[in-house]
Amino acid sequence: MIRIEIREAESGRRIDRFIKILLPKVPASFLHRALRENKIKINRRKPKSLAETLSYPATVELFFTDDQLRDFGYQPDAKPVSSAKKQAGRNLKILYEDSQLLIVDKPVGIAVQKGPKDPVSLTEIALDYLQAQGETKTVTYRPSFCHRLDKNTGGALVMAKTLEAHHAIDNMLKGRALKKYYLAIAEGNPVRWENEVLLRHLYEKDPKRNMAFLKPFDGTSEQGLTENDHQKTVVSCNVRKLCALTGGKSLLKVELLSGKSHQIRSQLAFEGFPLAGDPKYGNGTPGKSVQMLLAYELFFEDPPDPLRYLKGKRFYASIPANWPVPKDFVLED
Repeated sequence: MIRIEIREAESGRRIDRFIKILLPKVPASFLHRALRENKIKINRRKPKSLAETLSYPATVELFFTDDQLRDFGYQPDAKPVSSAKKQAGRNLKILYEDSQLLIVDKPVGIAVQKGPKDPVSLTEIALDYLQAQGETKTVTYRPSFCHRLDKNTGGALVMAKTLEAHHAIDNMLKGRALKKYYLAIAEGNPVRWENEVLLRHLYEKDPKRNMAFLKPFDGTSEQGLTENDHQKTVVSCNVRKLCALTGGKSLLKVELLSGKSHQIRSQLAFEGFPLAGDPKYGNGTPGKSVQMLLAYELFFEDPPDPLRYLKGKRFYASIPANWPVPKDFVLED
């Protein structure tokens, strides 16, 4: 038998769908029989049907055996947080937090999602931070990041704490109501970018080599490619040169208009101005240098409910101390 306290984020979900998320392997026929046998209760009463919706606050009780729960895929609460992860959580740099969102400043060198060679991921650190704060996941939703950054790119990232907030951020990203701006230090002096220009290219990713390959895009329909094509697509960004730096480099501001892996790195390199330190698309040394790219700013231009209160808000990551940006340089919004 298990008892679950319903949180506000889960209000309005059908009982059968709620149980199916909690017990992913449970057959529908079993749930109907359990309802008839009074083994499913909400606030200690038998629901009228499995289509009844949950409200907040509420308590769901499932009078199933331990063997049934195990067979149906029930996952009990997470294990206690290790001391190492607690320390990592304390070192998490938070740009903004409320009951819906957690916006963090991702450091360079840590993956958002854990891979085979990663001892820990930013997702794990953020979840452990929330657990230490007493904010564990809801039964049907685990807080998660709504977008990604390369392992060796730092900057601002949004984690949604609720399913509603995640849907809102997804819609904002699709409708470009959440603006994403990057700072980049590029090799060379792109004089033609002193006024903002739009870069558009045909994009294809080689998963075996983990590299993006680009071709010019002239905007004609004969190429037969759309932004919804999963094999080849059109990628775009706005770029502007902010100032010249020492060593023949330039500081750029990039507005990301699409969101493909390695997009900015490959687009700048294709145009002849690769990121400084980039070992894959530039002259960087593999294993010794990383690209100078920062997800600097998030602008909530026109958020929908339930994030309407963030309309017009901007959140900024920290410029790395080793970047050769003049101390008196003022970055315009």
